[in-house]
Amino acid sequence: MIKLLVVTGTLITIGLAAPPTQAADVLTGDKKLACEAILCLSSGDRPSECSPALSRYFGIKKDWWKDTVKARRKFLNKCPDADQDKEMKNRIKNISKNARQWKTEGSIDE
Repeated sequence: MIKLLVVTGTLITIGLAAPPTQAADVLTGDKKLACEAILCLSSGDRPSECSPALSRYFGIKKDWWKDTVKARRKFLNKCPDADQDKEMKNRIKNISKNARQWKTEGSIDE
């Protein structure tokens, strides 16, 4: 009985000391913005929640268009799911190549 109590107490202590799995899975910074930008640019809707991600994405500008496309693709690839499969890789490639066509809050990029 005492052995059972010690084992149970140890498991409870370990469980309380370990951070919840969900907290470790929360994205922040550029990873979060990159994933949000992929979602927002893949959709026809542009809710206000898209503004920070799209501002970050369209704020990436280089001297040459091809360099802008590369830099934007590099940003989108910061999303952990960016390389999950061929379809996602193609989506990111197409988003970054066709960025001139996307509208952001009242303006057209490039």
